[in-house]
Order: sequence, then C-alpha cells, then structure tokens
Amino acid sequence: MGVVYLAQDARSGRQVALKVIQGLADPATVARFRREGEALLGVEHPNLVRVHEVGVDPPCLALDYVEGESLGERVRREGPLPWQEAVQVAVQVAAGVAALHERGLLHRDIKPDNVLLAEGQVKLGDFGLVKDFSRESLTHTGAIVGSPGYLAPEQAGLDKRELGAPTDVYGLAATLFFALTGRPPFHAGSPLATLQEVVSAPAPSPRGLRSDVPAWLDAVCLRGLAKRPGGRYPSAIALRAALLHGLVVPGGGRPQAPLLAGAVVAIGLVVLGVGLVLGSRAAEVSAEDASARRPVPASAGERAEAHWAQARAFRAQQDDEAALVELGHALELDPEHLDARRARGEVLGGLKRYEDALVELERALELAPNDPALWLERGRYLGSLQRLPEAVEAISRAIELDPQDPIAYRDRAAVYWLQRKRQASLADYERAIALSPEDPDLYTNRASVGYAFGQHEDALADLNRALELDPAHLPALWRMGHLLIEAERWERALPVYERILELTPDDGNALAWRGTALVALGRKEEALLAFTRALEVYPEIPGVHGKRGTLLTKLGRDEEALADLDEAIRREPAAGTYLSRGQVRTRLGDLEGALEDYTRYLELEPKSGETYLVRGMVYRKLGQLSEWRADFARAVEVSPTARVFAFRGLSLRQLGLPDRALPDLERAVELEPGSGRYRLQRGQVFEALRNAGRALGDYRQALELGLSRAEAHEARSGIARLEQR
Repeated sequence: MGVVYLAQDARSGRQVALKVIQGLADPATVARFRREGEALLGVEHPNLVRVHEVGVDPPCLALDYVEGESLGERVRREGPLPWQEAVQVAVQVAAGVAALHERGLLHRDIKPDNVLLAEGQVKLGDFGLVKDFSRESLTHTGAIVGSPGYLAPEQAGLDKRELGAPTDVYGLAATLFFALTGRPPFHAGSPLATLQEVVSAPAPSPRGLRSDVPAWLDAVCLRGLAKRPGGRYPSAIALRAALLHGLVVPGGGRPQAPLLAGAVVAIGLVVLGVGLVLGSRAAEVSAEDASARRPVPASAGERAEAHWAQARAFRAQQDDEAALVELGHALELDPEHLDARRARGEVLGGLKRYEDALVELERALELAPNDPALWLERGRYLGSLQRLPEAVEAISRAIELDPQDPIAYRDRAAVYWLQRKRQASLADYERAIALSPEDPDLYTNRASVGYAFGQHEDALADLNRALELDPAHLPALWRMGHLLIEAERWERALPVYERILELTPDDGNALAWRGTALVALGRKEEALLAFTRALEVYPEIPGVHGKRGTLLTKLGRDEEALADLDEAIRREPAAGTYLSRGQVRTRLGDLEGALEDYTRYLELEPKSGETYLVRGMVYRKLGQLSEWRADFARAVEVSPTARVFAFRGLSLRQLGLPDRALPDLERAVELEPGSGRYRLQRGQVFEALRNAGRALGDYRQALELGLSRAEAHEARSGIARLEQR
C-alpha cells in the first residue's frame, strides 16, 4: 500500500520514517490510509513506534525513525535467540500490543520483521493493518490481510467476525515461535498452501524443534497458537503475564539481558496492506479447542486456585497489571473466591481505581458481610473519593464488628479531620492511642490534627512522644521540622533536619529545609552549601534554584544568582522569583530585563505597592518619566500603608526631591506614630530641607521610640551634625 522513506522533519530537525502511498491511489485507499494514521495519533508507549503526524497532500504518515534491526533480520543472521531473550522480546512486544488494545485498536500484522530491536528496547512498528473498532470498515468482506506465516486462522478464513484481541495474541505467539526456532509456525510451498495449514494443520511444538525450550514456554506458545480465539490467552497482557510468571517459577530460569544489535534499520521496505476492517464478537471459550499439550487442572476450583497462586506471585513482584489478569481468571472460574475478590479490590485501590475497587469490595461483602477488614477497606476507598459521610459509616461498621482495632479508629479520625470535625477526630485518636499506646504513628497523626486546629504546643508534645518511642521515626521528624519552620522557630528546626539527614544522608528535601533554616539564622555560607548539595542529589527538586539564587544575591554574587533564578523561572515561574531576578538585573544594569521581571511580578501580585515603586525607579532611570509618575501614584493606591508611603518618600528623597518626599513621610508617621524608623526618615528629610529644629526633634524622638543599631547611629550622627552648626 505504501513505501517508507527516511526523512527529516523541517520544523524539529528530527529524523522520521515517512510512509507514503505508492503511485496513484483510489479515494477509498486514501481514506483508509488516513484512518490508519488518525487511529494511532496520540498512542504513546515505549514498545510502539509512534505516529507523529498524518499528512494530506500527499497522503503520508510521519513515524519514529528507529535505529537497530528487526527481529527477523537478527534471527536470519545469527539464528534463534536464547529462549530467555526470546521471552523478553515477546514480553516487550506484548506490552506495546496491550497499549493498542486499550485504545480499541488491533495490529493484525505482528511478525518478526515488524519487531524492531533498538538499543536495548523492543518496538513494534508497521501499523499498516491497524483496525479501529470504533469505525466502519473500508475493507471488502472476506479480504485476507496480513503475512500468511503469522496470520491467525480467523484472518485466513472468510468470517472476520471473530477478529479481536486473541487475533493479535496469535501473532505474538507466532513471532515468539520464530524467535525460538528461526521459522514461522506454518510455511508451505506457496501463500495459499500456507494459509491452508494455518486453518487446518496443528501447530508444531517449539520444544519438538528445539530441546532446550522449557515445557512451560512450549505450553504458553502453543496456547497462543490455538486455532479458535477462545482457546488462546484472552489478551496480550494475559500472555505477557504467563511469560513473566514462567521466568520466575522454580526451574523456569532467570531472565538474561537481551543482546540487541545496533545496526541501522534501512527503512525502504514496500509496505503491503489492505486497510481497516470492522466486526468482532467475543471469543468463545471451548475446552475441546484447548491445546492438548497444555497442562490443565482437573476442576474449575483447582484452576481458580492456580490463578490465585499466580496472582500472589505477581503481587510479590509488584506487577499489579499481571496480578489483575490472574485474579480476573480466578474469579471467572470461582466467583465466590473471597481471597481473590479481596485481593482484586486491594490491587485496584493501590492503582487508585477506587470506583472499581469498591465494586469488588461490595461483592466481597456479599460473601462476608461481617468481615471488619472489608468494611475498613471500603471506608478508605470512599474517603479517597471524598465520599466522606459514607466513609465514616463504613469505618464505623468496622468498629462495631471489631471495637479493639486501633487502625479503624485512626482511619475514622482521618476522615473526621477532612470533615473539619476536630473534637471527633481527636476523640478517635485518643481511643486509638489507648488501644495501642506504643504506636508512634498515632501520636504523629494526632499532632497533625492538633496543629491544624491551632494546638501547636499539644502537637509538639505528641511529636516528642512519638520520637521517645522511636527516635528514628521519620514521619514525626518531618512533621516536627515543618511545624517549627512554620512557627519560625529556626534554632529548634535546624537540629531536626540534621537528625533527618543522619538517617537519610542524601535526602534532597531535608538538605533544602536545612538550608532554609540556616538562611534565617544568618549562616549564609552554610546554607549555600546545603542548597548546592540538595541540587546535586536531587536535581529536579522544586524551589531550590530560587532559594539559592536569592541567597546568592544577598552574598553579592549576582552573576551566579542570575543563572539560578533563570533556571528557577524556567522550571517554576513563581512571583517571588521574578522579583528577585528583577533586583539582580537592576544591579547588573539590565534595566529592560528588570522592567520585564517587575511587570510580570505585578501581573501575579497586583497589590504590591513597593514593587510599583521599584519599577517606577527603573522607568525613571530609562527616562520614561510619565510611567515613573504613574507607578509612584499607583503604589499608594493599591497599598496605602505606612511602609509604602515611607518607601515612596525615601525614593523621592534619593532623587533629590525632599519637598515632595516630606508629605509621604508625614503620612507614614501619622499611620504608625510609634515607629522610630519613620521619624528618623522624616528627620532626614527635614534636614535636607534645612529645617534643623524639626530634624533634631525627630532624631531625638526616634531614639526614644527605639531603633536598630545602624539606625541609632544615623540618628546620633544627625544630632551631632545639627548641633555643630
């Protein structure tokens, strides 16, 4: 249907594989070609070649350009793969096929030449026969599509209604057969003769052609090659689960690292395809069609137990998707298997599929209505869905059934806290602690509730108790550190983060918070080392580039600060970071850049009067006097505080305009008559206006009201100057 060329994307510069219809094509073919591409747009998976664009004139698809070689080329050159490597290749291809199936798509042409081995990763490509179940067919009824040696029997027959996920399972199994044996399952003297074998001849055994193939792998491959769809694995993920299980069972061997070639795939192959078809029905499971070579337990109950055991193995490997498949099989065979039902709910909950988890728990509760653990789990999932009243009801039922379970009280306390029911939450924590007084988690959780409702000292007492019980209890240490930081109790917060770092030396977050405390304590060089180390161990840590950049400005290292602030804005364009960068750019003489940053800050924080004044000063330096005046007027409109009036007055005094500064300082003193600082500043304006009497009065009164050491020095120096005149 088309040819594939190596091309370059003119916009991005990347290399792509460009699939173009060959020659003149009829409208139906063009429409089919476009539908194939549109069906695949947006499908991304590490084991699939991605479609980037669908072109119209000429009709074309832009796909990932993959460097490597195909599985077919590799096996034809070097012979069959080691069976462990063949399994790993099949596992990766199955993962990609499963991603297609999740989007309602079939590949329908899985074969070794469409499996690309590229730098340690396997990718499935050539989607010329992809089928979208959501659209009508453009393929003539009865048309045979695909590569004969790897076609499923339903593809080779005339009735396409049986096409479905098991069709691709057959292609996966046929490709695995090739990787193990170096030949397709069926290969006669002509395509027609091959198709006849596909439909009627029994599949050969890989183990019969190669003695080192394990019996379990032989059985998996033959099940995938069953004649009727119902005799195969129902999905690609189910086939993948069986292969993964075989790698870890006793005697099944261990996976080896695949040795994938690095040669360049010369994509110039003619791509044959006939397009999309529609029509599928559910696969019918038929015992008589199942492979006689595959060991089958004698009863449904025994088979359910076998799937349950396999599901437990997958859960131990943290392969939740494979576990779900096996649990589903167990429950199909034995719908009243309580352990499988409970486990399926737990796995779905762990995947945050809470609605699905609740369905499983409801069914489990029908089997065991007085099981407190099921009610408790139900309450947790309801809470995760913010269905809080129902969550309280479910957990309360668990408590009725087992009133001695501290965890149930803890969980209900957490839901009460979400409902802002402080007393009820604290009461449940009291009950939980009474039942389990040595559990540091309970004290830590109660501390969080107490702190949220303003009981800070009680919260600290709970955290101290948690740490008495377990000095290395990280949740309590983290909660205490944050509580002390929020209360600006820096000297107490610092040793908490240092303790966390003793326990977890390369914790980037702990290093960053330690740096924050050190900055507040004036230990700037130590803080700089902490921030730098945090970025070394956790380069993507949020906020630390901004903190380090701000610290570097205080250390007078503006060039270094600018680099950090640029990076902080690239990652997290926060208002405060724009302000800090504007200040650095001002000092470095980049007034236009500073103006941009102050403007952006004011877009985010439009009530910052002081920033209007700072931006106004930049406008003045740039000679934009009307903008300067507008910003100085706007500053006191949006924030008519003593601080802003004083700031504007000082700015006008620095500009040599003491007569215009005086009303602002008068207003600042009027708003805060007890401020020694504002009286000092007004005295300096009076001195500039040669009003010695008023200046002396302000200096003396400022000293009486209280000043910092530096400000007191300024006041005394002013008094000395005026008394000498």
